[in-house]
Amino acid sequence: MTYHRSLGVKLIAGYFCLKAAMLPIAAAIAYTIPELKPVANDFIARLVPISLKLHVGSVIVICASLFSLLRLAVGLGIWFLERWARTIIILDLSWAFCRAAVGLAISISFDHKLPPLPSSPLYLAMDIVISGFILVYLFDPDVRRAFGIRE
Repeated sequence: MTYHRSLGVKLIAGYFCLKAAMLPIAAAIAYTIPELKPVANDFIARLVPISLKLHVGSVIVICASLFSLLRLAVGLGIWFLERWARTIIILDLSWAFCRAAVGLAISISFDHKLPPLPSSPLYLAMDIVISGFILVYLFDPDVRRAFGIRE
């Protein structure tokens, strides 16, 4: 039985491909326009949290490029209904969901006692909502069957 891509799968693939396109653009801005470097680095840090540990500009650009390629591969994998892409997205979004939930809880309850977090409460809340919707959708029985997963 052949399955066709549903609108939800197309939107998820587009979401990951869009995130993949934004990273090299932000890295190029950080590398070439000194005035916008702090804003671009903050944007990269939101999409690639490991870049917070890196303080060298060229390493951040390389890290952003690698994560961009990974997100593009996952986006294309979801587009073509590959089971490995679904698994990677579930693991990635589960981690992001938990990280955002903890970050949101910290920023709401201890905002005045901690140094500023790299992500605003609004960004963290949006990340929780988007991650939650995608996770719930990927566990839908029809979507699971589309990826070749039997009940």
